[in-house]
Amino acid sequence: MSSFVILGVGALLFLLAFVTKRRFGVLGLGLCAGTLLSESLTVYVATLLTDNGVEMVSVSSTALASCILIVLPSLILLFSGPKYTKRVPAIIGALLYTLMATLLVLGPLSSSLVTDATSRAILLQVSRFEQIALAVFVAVALIDTLFLHGPKLGKKGDEH
Repeated sequence: MSSFVILGVGALLFLLAFVTKRRFGVLGLGLCAGTLLSESLTVYVATLLTDNGVEMVSVSSTALASCILIVLPSLILLFSGPKYTKRVPAIIGALLYTLMATLLVLGPLSSSLVTDATSRAILLQVSRFEQIALAVFVAVALIDTLFLHGPKLGKKGDEH
């Protein structure tokens, strides 16, 4: 069950990022902002969700609040901002965004969902390289953001 939820979340995020063709750098940094928000606001948002009757059968309100806070800034950035113009970079950007977002929400989701032996073994393997992978994703997001604007070239004949 938990594998299907995680794969479903990943597939949805990939489709959103690919259809909108937003750049990974901006979305990845949005995920970083969401992670910071999640660390400081999860308890408050979980209480708010519970008080307003928002409940899911298989996911705790704390896990749901954490996932919402992690992904929300990047989802907002899906509606505006820089885009890829070509298909291959859009696919690569969407894949990187999906992997980073899935890795970030994996902790809250896996702590709340029932996992079988196979899922636990996979989660153990993922946890071994999680910090390194996240550092690489952040570095790639920064590099992608740096290359967002090419070098400024002066107009011909403008030597001042």
